[in-house]
Amino acid sequence: MFQLQINAVFSSPETISIIIAGSSLLVALLALIAQYNDWFEARRERKPRVSLFKFEDLKEPLDSHWTIQVRYENRPFESCSACYANNRLPNTDSGKLDYSKPLVIGGNLNFRVPRGLEIKEGAWIEVKGDGRTVRKKQFGAIQPIR
Repeated sequence: MFQLQINAVFSSPETISIIIAGSSLLVALLALIAQYNDWFEARRERKPRVSLFKFEDLKEPLDSHWTIQVRYENRPFESCSACYANNRLPNTDSGKLDYSKPLVIGGNLNFRVPRGLEIKEGAWIEVKGDGRTVRKKQFGAIQPIR
């Protein structure tokens, strides 16, 4: 008797059309979720991933307190620069003082914080790539490395 009622409910044309419409909506929803996931992954890859590290520095070739190391993971920059408390930081990787240098994928640049600047944990480090800010972080929050 119970089985006859189920067959009677599922055999009506309205019920079958509701089941088909519901399953169609479910498939469309799953496709949209997959599409959104692909879009989100592509957007995340386009967004620059910049890592900042700091380490105490030697006096060669520029007398400085700290070096800020900028690592870039997924896109190249034609020009990369860094500022500490709105003061541009020099880069001495090539042996001469440069304030802006190219940065390749997976590469890094070392920007020096000269001794003349007062070190404050709350001061901001700002990294610019191709003229726009790609990372901004407080000096005290940057992970030191040895």
